Amino acid sequence: MARDSLAATLSHRVRAKKRRQKCGESDPQQPDSSRERFETEISKMSSRSFNNVGSRLLQKLGWSGGQSLGRKNQARTSIIEELRSHLVTRSHASSSTNPNHR
Repeated sequence: MARDSLAATLSHRVRAKKRRQKCGESDPQQPDSSRERFETEISKMSSRSFNNVGSRLLQKLGWSGGQSLGRKNQARTSIIEELRSHLVTRSHASSSTNPNHR
């Protein structure tokens, strides 16, 4: 089976090389605007992450940005949005596999 996949890969490369020789190189890749949008959203999130109600309340109690919570600063310091996005994707996946889910 591995031999078949190797032969298919080599065959594809030969066909691609012939196509490039016949038609010429393809146009250069255009910049991806979705990456730019993603980077601007991330920068917005990081700038406002310390300007919400929860962080203002914690700052009044002596907490400062970048510190972890807990009596001995043992809690995580990573941003919670990462965990939330994982849970959202997981809940969508479980609802799509369960036919009785409404």
